Amino acid sequence: MSEQNKTIVRRLFDEAWNKGDLNSLDKLFTPDFIDHTIPPGMANGRDGYRQLVTTFRNALPDLTFTVQQLLAEGDRVAIHLTAKGTHKANFLEIRPTFRQVNFSSISFFTIRNGQIAERFGISDVPAVIMQHNAAVEENKKLVRDYFEEIWGKGNFDKEPQFVAQDIVVHAPPFPVPGGIAGPLQIVGTFRAAIPDLKLVHDLMFGEGDKVVHRYTVTGHHTGAELFGVKPSGNALEFTGINEFRVENGRIVERWGNLDVMRLSRQLGLGG
Repeated sequence: MSEQNKTIVRRLFDEAWNKGDLNSLDKLFTPDFIDHTIPPGMANGRDGYRQLVTTFRNALPDLTFTVQQLLAEGDRVAIHLTAKGTHKANFLEIRPTFRQVNFSSISFFTIRNGQIAERFGISDVPAVIMQHNAAVEENKKLVRDYFEEIWGKGNFDKEPQFVAQDIVVHAPPFPVPGGIAGPLQIVGTFRAAIPDLKLVHDLMFGEGDKVVHRYTVTGHHTGAELFGVKPSGNALEFTGINEFRVENGRIVERWGNLDVMRLSRQLGLGG
């Protein structure tokens, strides 16, 4: 009997969780199934458990559980699992990071007449949240390192380490080619015009796969033309705001604006 009960619990994770077969819950659970650890806001019983599975699988479409330990005695079964999946949709109000998350789960089930009648279980959901926070910090570090290496040091050959080849640049300050050549042309133009360019991050924060920052640029217009203005030696100081979307450790989208009016006055445009 214990081996049969193990098979029932194993089927739950193979069929409902790994394959997404929610109809299997009606076969595996008793009509009066009780879940003692259903998350707040979810119904109890079959419907609540169905909602639990749906919530996880919507956020982690490739979610896969692997059995680490499976024990049974009498009508009780305990299962220890590890799980992994790619965070592609909102989960517990956390925006998608498009990164793999890993967590564990331990549950106790009571089996009655060949069906699951009761569950006590805990998943290491805080680990998912911590991984999310770690992903945000990694994304912010990526943006900081990008500006240090490319804008600060002019190491243009390192651009592919930070920027995707097919990056989309929205609203560039001047027409640029598509893909990775676009941001390279932007930084190349400014560094050529302002050889002593320095960029400071005034504010930076992130959420999900997005990072936003406000920056200040200082330097002197002693190099090439900028916006059609020949170098004058004027001191420049202007600000801007960028938003970046990061996927698989690369910047894949950029939205940005700089204080063109202030920069234009410093360049001597507009009187």
